Amino acid sequence: MKSPNLDILIAAVRLLGSIADEMVFVGGCATGLLLTDPAAPSIRVTEDVDAIVEATTLRKYYHLADGLRKRGFIEDMTPEAPICRWRAKGVVLDVMPTNPEILGFGNRWFGPAAVEAVHIELYSGRLICMVWRHEYLFKL
Repeated sequence: MKSPNLDILIAAVRLLGSIADEMVFVGGCATGLLLTDPAAPSIRVTEDVDAIVEATTLRKYYHLADGLRKRGFIEDMTPEAPICRWRAKGVVLDVMPTNPEILGFGNRWFGPAAVEAVHIELYSGRLICMVWRHEYLFKL
């Protein structure tokens, strides 16, 4: 069964270019790739792509932010947007660093999940990293 969120994930990966190699995709956009049972319930449609990055210092995060800007992403400054949100060409991307001090929030599972991520091949042929272990899927 094809996930209804797969097209937006592929669009984000294309826009990100090589920066996508630094990210681990999580959340509703990526979870559908793990379902292989055709009888599984439908996937909830999501409007954003969530990714964690191993930015352990503010300097590394700023370097990543510069790369995102070069790829056409801009920080979403709308009042309701989380501080981690970026936008480009209709793609909404939430980028969460593993270090909670960088943006002022975090999840204790970001670091371990990033380390244990696996490569998955999209139908476009592109490889991405994503969380595979069920312990992390329900805690991110």
